[in-house]
Amino acid sequence: MVGFWVHVATRLRVVSIVPDPDAGDAGHNDRGKHPRVRHVEVGPDGLRRRVYRDFDPALDKRFVVERRLGPEILMLYAGPIAAMRKTGHWNKVGAARDVGRAKAYLSYLVDSEADLPARAEDLWLAAEAAVDEHWLDIDALAAELLSRGTMAGREVEALLLRRHLARARAIIEAASHR
Repeated sequence: MVGFWVHVATRLRVVSIVPDPDAGDAGHNDRGKHPRVRHVEVGPDGLRRRVYRDFDPALDKRFVVERRLGPEILMLYAGPIAAMRKTGHWNKVGAARDVGRAKAYLSYLVDSEADLPARAEDLWLAAEAAVDEHWLDIDALAAELLSRGTMAGREVEALLLRRHLARARAIIEAASHR
């Protein structure tokens, strides 16, 4: 959910609260691949050409990696934070997996291991702030998932955009009555 608002580069395909005993989690989301990266190469004839390749944080420039992985880390942290806030308990398996992936991604955003804890804390606090900011949408999505179990990514986007437009209309309406 937070991934929608922080503009995670991968497309949400499905989100579910149906427990998966094999994976040991209480729910999951499935996201697509990272968009390809445009790279410019000089060909044998001396002309510059655009070449597209898969995103690779070990090869790509720092600003590309930051732009793609920063929001993803926020999303990975926000899931366990929101689940803890909603249920009052920590899902040891799912949360540990998300936090572990976030830490693996963080290693591409820091210059040394010594910088890792401070950067992780900064992004954790940013994820907490994102959960606070979007809590009403998170809660609405959770309620919808409780009734449906699973939603396609486009259905989630539509739900969030409807809520966003309703808030915008209310603001405009309130301003027009002043």
